[in-house]
Amino acid sequence: MNEDRDYLDLTDIPEHLQGFEILRHKATWRLDEALQRQGVDIPADQLFINSVNNPVDRIVTSSAALPVFIASAVQENNHPVITGEFSGVFGVAFSFEDEHRIDSKFASIETFAAIASDVYQQLQG
Repeated sequence: MNEDRDYLDLTDIPEHLQGFEILRHKATWRLDEALQRQGVDIPADQLFINSVNNPVDRIVTSSAALPVFIASAVQENNHPVITGEFSGVFGVAFSFEDEHRIDSKFASIETFAAIASDVYQQLQG
């Protein structure tokens, strides 16, 4: 069953990007399912992991859509870390504004971190 959902037509994807796009595709549907189980009806590719330099200045230093965040972690063999002080889940890329924050509105930062960890583990195996 997972094999069907894991299928991705690679015809129009340059060869050097295919491995990453396969991981991103696999992460996307797994994240969507896990988010829905937690009552979050926002597609994973519309959620962004944004990080800041420090909690005072809050200058955004990185931003990635959740599936890209997970796929990059898998490629780099680096377990994803989402912590509330320096990073969070937002509905807008490159924002750290409270009105764009998703992790306090729909689920806790710990829930998003656990989902990210679970999907990462699935893709590692």
